[in-house]
Amino acid sequence: MIPYLGCKQSFASEILANIPAADNFYDLFGGGGSVIEAAHRCRENGLFGEWVKWKYLHYNEINKGVCRLCRALWAGRFDFKFAKAQEPTKERYYEERRKPTAWGAFVSMIWSFGNRDESFIYASKSNVMRHNEHLQRIKRMEKSPILPDVEMYCKDYRDVKIACNSVVYCDIPYQVKNNHCKTKIKFNHLDFYEWAASRKFPVYFSEYDCFDKRFQLIWNKCVPAKINRKYINNKTLYKIEKLFWNGVKNG
Repeated sequence: MIPYLGCKQSFASEILANIPAADNFYDLFGGGGSVIEAAHRCRENGLFGEWVKWKYLHYNEINKGVCRLCRALWAGRFDFKFAKAQEPTKERYYEERRKPTAWGAFVSMIWSFGNRDESFIYASKSNVMRHNEHLQRIKRMEKSPILPDVEMYCKDYRDVKIACNSVVYCDIPYQVKNNHCKTKIKFNHLDFYEWAASRKFPVYFSEYDCFDKRFQLIWNKCVPAKINRKYINNKTLYKIEKLFWNGVKNG
């Protein structure tokens, strides 16, 4: 798993507990891969014992570098020895973070402040402190499982062909005020709502809120909000993570 803005690692299993079993599970906004890794661990108990909740896992991420980095991690091919030997510098960060490669994605996430890919990781700290803290991020990545059977795509979410007997999960960029995204990613929420409401298969998506009455709220959880401390006076603020469903069932 890649440390990623909006990562669902701490409560991915709770989200997935509210999504039904099917042959296929699609994560159309895969990001750092925490949801797919959690889906790989999902099991259900039945009359004949334990069985996997989804036979086939599908990961989609429109960012080519992030998709390639996840592919390298899950295939056990990412060179952690090389990564650990590199000293993060501001110059290399801005030079390499936009490359559509696994290494470019690594730099953009691991060497950026708050994993936001907006600014260099620790501009005010010594090289020793900076290097030690980025090594801790790498150690978390090293725990990624080997997932050789995940089907991977690098497409717009609307272009992924969904197989029969499937469920779809979408961790879309969160909307805040005036239809703007929580991140700098350009994303049209109204287009997404139209797409999700018109699908003939189950679509589940995460958001802080959705006022479109075509979708049902099926789960929510209060979680700490990752906000720059200068705005919150070192106090922990919380947001309500919510899971919505388009109301469609398989079969």
